[in-house]
Amino acid sequence: MDDSSNIEKPFTEKENEVMESLIKAHGSYIELERTHPSDLGDWLFHIHALQNILSMRILQRDYPQYFFTKKS
Repeated sequence: MDDSSNIEKPFTEKENEVMESLIKAHGSYIELERTHPSDLGDWLFHIHALQNILSMRILQRDYPQYFFTKKS
């Protein structure tokens, strides 16, 4: 692990903004009326996928030798 890792603040400022936006979107979404039985399950699956993608950035940054990063 390099010196830039920080357990208390694992996200960069911009990553934290994205995570906070996801949390806010989730809070707003769950207040909506359900229009299909699968709505909430689908929402939860995909919001967790987005959070996982964002969290993977921490591993890529702190452990680049194990978690490959390819910049386009």
